[in-house]
Amino acid sequence: MIKYLNDEVKSSAQANDLLLKMTDKNNYNPSVGIWAYVNFVYIELDFTTLLTDKEEYQQGENATISGTRWPASSALTLNITRSDKIVDQITTSTNANGDFTKIYQVPYNGSLGKYNVTVYVTDNPADTDEIDFFVV
Repeated sequence: MIKYLNDEVKSSAQANDLLLKMTDKNNYNPSVGIWAYVNFVYIELDFTTLLTDKEEYQQGENATISGTRWPASSALTLNITRSDKIVDQITTSTNANGDFTKIYQVPYNGSLGKYNVTVYVTDNPADTDEIDFFVV
């Protein structure tokens, strides 16, 4: 367990020495531990997110696919690969904040099983993320 003695480190622009007290995992004996100064730079990592509103859908049901922290005002391509390997391709774009929401209607005659959603920036297919959902 690591206890921070200086809770003021909240900015990604700060670099500082931090005094830490490391104790046993369950903090059963807080008087026993090691004090150490650690020099660090706080780095905020920003990853894209990709979500569906549910994990399971019925045939004919709408799946809401959304994402955050994608490049702002960018075109996106969504490839939805059904369990029978048929690929449905749809497009959307992000707003000024890099967020998007797209509705995908699971086909009434769509195969049952795992569906994979792969989203990428249309102009940069290497910038990609994916998520699975199930049709039951």
